Amino acid sequence: MELIYEYPIWTTWFICVIFFGLASVIETIKK
Repeated sequence: MELIYEYPIWTTWFICVIFFGLASVIETIKK
């Protein structure tokens, strides 16, 4: 888990990708 402490931006980027990914899926379902 040392990488997470050394490169916290990667975890933030990963969370953002999942968030926008789910958002796009929700928009597709609404359509």
